[in-house]
Amino acid sequence: MRTITKTYKSNTYEYTIKIVFTDNLKKYLKRCFVKWGIPTEEAIDAAGVCLRHPDNIEEYVLIYNYNDLTDNCIQHEIQHLACFILDDRNIGLKGENDDYEPLCWLNGELSEVVREIIVNNKIPIIASNYTYKK
Repeated sequence: MRTITKTYKSNTYEYTIKIVFTDNLKKYLKRCFVKWGIPTEEAIDAAGVCLRHPDNIEEYVLIYNYNDLTDNCIQHEIQHLACFILDDRNIGLKGENDDYEPLCWLNGELSEVVREIIVNNKIPIIASNYTYKK
């Protein structure tokens, strides 16, 4: 199993994320489930997964499958992660002024962290197959 794992610790909201790129997402996911006491039959095969620890709001795992890594997948899982982090701390996604500032700021921070790992490790991003009008 080819895997790159990096850990990021944020002091802003006091959390740690293990960010994983692997060619066997389901196998890595099962490892996390065993470690955290989650039934392994719930493990799925997907392009990406965001996990929150069932008993510890300071621990998260973000797992991406090398073979399905698109810009959409990257941001999709980051959005889940940002929502989990804020929800776990009872911070409203809209913020005090209904401008979604906490969510947007955290999304930007997490995007920079994940994309730095992608660039530094020369991990290829494949094109999405969305059709759009020009």
